[in-house]
Amino acid sequence: MKKIFLVIFFLTIFILFIFFSFHRFYIFQTFFYDFGIFASIIFKLSRFQMPYITHISLGHIPFLGDHFNPSLILLAPLFFLTKDLKILLVEQAFFTMLQGIMLYLIARRFKLSYVAALIISFVHLLFAGVSNPLLTDWHAEPTAAFFLLLFFYLFSFTKRKILTYIIFIIFLGFKESNVLTFLSLIVVFFCVPLYKKKRKEIIVLSIIAVIWFFAATKLLIPFFAKKPYLYTPDFPNTASAYITNFFNVGTKVKLMKDALWSFGLLPIISGWWLTPIAGEFAIRFIPDKSFFQSYTLLMHYNVFLGVFSSLATISVIVMLKRRARKSSFKKKVELIIAVYLLITALFVGRKFTASPFNLATNRIFWKEFGERKALTKALQKVPKKGSIMSQNNLLSRFVAREEEVYLFSGKDEAYKPDIIVFDMGDRGNPNNFWPAKEEEVGEKIKSLIADSLYPPNRMVYKRIDTTEKNLYIFVKK
Repeated sequence: MKKIFLVIFFLTIFILFIFFSFHRFYIFQTFFYDFGIFASIIFKLSRFQMPYITHISLGHIPFLGDHFNPSLILLAPLFFLTKDLKILLVEQAFFTMLQGIMLYLIARRFKLSYVAALIISFVHLLFAGVSNPLLTDWHAEPTAAFFLLLFFYLFSFTKRKILTYIIFIIFLGFKESNVLTFLSLIVVFFCVPLYKKKRKEIIVLSIIAVIWFFAATKLLIPFFAKKPYLYTPDFPNTASAYITNFFNVGTKVKLMKDALWSFGLLPIISGWWLTPIAGEFAIRFIPDKSFFQSYTLLMHYNVFLGVFSSLATISVIVMLKRRARKSSFKKKVELIIAVYLLITALFVGRKFTASPFNLATNRIFWKEFGERKALTKALQKVPKKGSIMSQNNLLSRFVAREEEVYLFSGKDEAYKPDIIVFDMGDRGNPNNFWPAKEEEVGEKIKSLIADSLYPPNRMVYKRIDTTEKNLYIFVKK
């Protein structure tokens, strides 16, 4: 009966996650940055092509010139099955759900009860930092987090060294900065008695991680980008700033409070497990300037924070159980803490962090759920083949093609795509045109219309009529 409930529980969460993800896609709020970029990369890999991306700072470069993420090739088989881009959203929902399963298995390995293990798994998935990526395009972190937890499980409870090392490399291969996340975990491995006999392995893994990081950021990424590594942060000039930068902005303090309260403040007493949690905060808080300075739970930067907070919570419950003398009292302590954790997480997720799980009881969400059929039908007039340029909220729909795709930036574009598509309908989000401005898109449309009036003895674009008057599709004559 317990196994049946587990299947129903995780399957229900998986389905909810799919609905959350599809909603954004259906209302054309799944953007080229970053969903379309990743979708384009993975699709090109599925066609055995070197993927190129249109980067806002680096220009048109091979994808490994932005982030070093060769592990994306593991997802290429998804596009052997279908060209439907929603398959990536299903994948992200699936691997987010798998994080919960892994945490359940880890908790059980630490001899926590069925109920406590299930609550920890649910609290992890409820955490806004873990489930919010489902509402913000597609990113590698949810998938990488599963491999991080799988690595932790294999390293902690099995002797499968080869498989452990393979999973470790896969985790690093989803993003070069994952090395920093792993190195903060090393402190736990070195200091917790459970891993005392594995210190040689830990040293080897640490050396591999450091070599990987410097090879990626100093050699490989610059080689592909033809420029230095873009994401090097600006560190403080004074020693004291390394501490004060944790508290110098109110949103930083709120982020820490929201994250810790999401787990009932239990990670605060987790001992060495505070190290990787602090490490996740430090990556974003310490630099004076960095590309990762998002101080909310809205983005994908908090997934690993959720992983470490959940593992820290497991360690706290195990510790408190051990301190209880009688075995009968141990079970009561575990149950009390688990129920406290669940109530706190539900309250914080509802009142403070706006966990996506709130959508499950939101009538407006379910009422409005569905595809914008008129615009979707009109976009079917866009040719299936040919290079294409469009705006942020439309371009992501056209990346499943072998030709190049370009994001309109509002500048004097050097690209001469076969197709240009713009939507000037009121969709209510300024990010629809980012990095261009709406008026720049309007000017481009005017120039294309004027251009199409010239005689056909020069390369011009012809507008294709659609049922949507605010949709502009231009195709080379």
